[in-house]
Amino acid sequence: MNILIFNGSPRKKGNTMKMIEAYRAGVQSVVPDASIEIVHLYGLNYKGCLSCFGCKRDNSPSYGHCVINDDLKPLFEKTAAADGLVFATPIYFGEMTGQLKSFLERLLFQYHSYEKDSRSPAPKKVPTDMIYTMNVTNETKNKLGYDSYLCNMENRIGHIFTRPKIYNAFNTYQFSDYSLYRAEVFSEPNKAAYRNDRLPEELSAAFSGGAAMAKAILTKY
Repeated sequence: MNILIFNGSPRKKGNTMKMIEAYRAGVQSVVPDASIEIVHLYGLNYKGCLSCFGCKRDNSPSYGHCVINDDLKPLFEKTAAADGLVFATPIYFGEMTGQLKSFLERLLFQYHSYEKDSRSPAPKKVPTDMIYTMNVTNETKNKLGYDSYLCNMENRIGHIFTRPKIYNAFNTYQFSDYSLYRAEVFSEPNKAAYRNDRLPEELSAAFSGGAAMAKAILTKY
């Protein structure tokens, strides 16, 4: 079993990684020897889609393959062989980070078809999941309409691979000490209470998501 988890956060020890680690533990609870690679996108050198259309060339071996030669080229070889894909990101201004968005542009556009039946040249359908972490509550997320921003990419992922399940961590800490920053709109005591009471539930949900991913792969989705 081979699962790739893409970390779209610039931090390797932050809230997003806590959710990733819980998710990975969930996979391992079902398949202890599963191959689970965490890819830190901020450590790679690449840009978003350059609109060169090399992946759309007719009668060409490049059809369905991104032709840009950068750090994503070997990574796309891994995604083509993976049994499951997980995309994790903090939410910036109601959307995924630019680093993850640029990666998904490249990953998905090569498999996006302009044929009449929209048949994708992706090598196979695989289960996918999304992990979101954000410093607002679920109520604020709904009030601000975050889902309307995020659903477009989720739909694209669903069309190419499978519809992702969503796992959220809300009301996260941005700073270890709020007294050092001008952030009057947030209450550190309230965030501390949420972290103590609700974060364990969110991590448990991510753990269950990893276990569900592993079971889906074992049963061929």
